[in-house]
Amino acid sequence: MYPNPNLYTCTARIWLREIGFSLTYGALMLKTWRISVIFRVRSAKAVKITDAALLKRLGIICGAIGTCLLVRTLVSPPDVVVGRTADDLKAFLCKTDWWDYTFTSMEVLFLAWGVRLCIMVRKAPSEFNESRFISMAIYNEFLLTCFLNVSMLFLQSPANPDLLYIIFFCHTQLTVTLLLALIFGSKVYIVLRSGKSHQENIGMGAKASGAKFNFRPQVRTFAHPSSVTTSTAPAAGTTSAGK
Repeated sequence: MYPNPNLYTCTARIWLREIGFSLTYGALMLKTWRISVIFRVRSAKAVKITDAALLKRLGIICGAIGTCLLVRTLVSPPDVVVGRTADDLKAFLCKTDWWDYTFTSMEVLFLAWGVRLCIMVRKAPSEFNESRFISMAIYNEFLLTCFLNVSMLFLQSPANPDLLYIIFFCHTQLTVTLLLALIFGSKVYIVLRSGKSHQENIGMGAKASGAKFNFRPQVRTFAHPSSVTTSTAPAAGTTSAGK
């Protein structure tokens, strides 16, 4: 049902996982770190941490992870082992060694630092409540990563590739998909809602201005010209008789 793993697929799985993790959660945690630094300042001196400075720090994190992955790939490339299921069937699996446990420990420590940052900025004001959604994504990744790694310890022997596949699938969907929904979906929803309220305010303002200038003009009436002529005719006759 599944393609058999080999040296290249096992290596790609490790590289994609760690590089993706460092890029995604490194960016979120650095952004949360900037908010915590600014929020903790009590003096009148302004603290300025630019996006370029965050990108440099993110590059350092990714470079360190990439160096560790390169050393691991050259020194101890992942092997494919043959396990036995409960029904005594063969199952080809990527071997898990102390390198994997080291990377897992680094992830957990990194996420624990992120949880600490989230607790520090839980009361910090932020546009679109972005820090709150970032905190929810970090909490979610921390809990699911702990669950995944604990479950992996008990699913290696006897091997159960079907259950491993389901766990990896659920972990990916519940972390990556939920992260995208929290970070980007919340912004789209708030922007659409603010745009709708802005249009409603414009409509109410237009109605108010129309009601302000909607008044009934005063009409001035004059006598008919014929009546004016008849009323002045006797006066003209009197004048001529006097002459």
